[in-house]
Amino acid sequence: MMIYTCTMNPAIDLFTQFNHFEPYVVNRSVFEDYQANGKTINISFMLKKMNMDSVATGFTGGFTGNYIEEELKRAGIVTDFVSIEGITRINTFIKAPDREYKVVNRGPEISLDAQKQLIEKISKLGHNDLLFVSGSLPRGVDDSILKKFRNCPC
Repeated sequence: MMIYTCTMNPAIDLFTQFNHFEPYVVNRSVFEDYQANGKTINISFMLKKMNMDSVATGFTGGFTGNYIEEELKRAGIVTDFVSIEGITRINTFIKAPDREYKVVNRGPEISLDAQKQLIEKISKLGHNDLLFVSGSLPRGVDDSILKKFRNCPC
């Protein structure tokens, strides 16, 4: 049995903190942290903390997609993403003394060919495998893709 986690719209989350945050001027952060993120990517990280293996899949592209895959591999998580055109999104979370700002980007559009590749990967899962799918759907992906995942033998 293997656990698979499918994040179709992963992101790098950039967390920053500022002592002052003002419009129209250069604001210098006092803290920043970059994290590979996505609902089921987080499941893979939590499973690893519980000494359980998983395979992370979904769509990644560009230097940001490479960063996400490298962070997962560094944590000892196997990856099997479909490589896409475009750049995996970056979300920004800004903490200032009196406010917090959350900027969540929409991400790249996913081609029909890339969607077919992911469906093919999912269709190869075994009867004893477990699949987690969660998170937002990227542009170009209709929720009917989830019905196609239901046809997998897992």
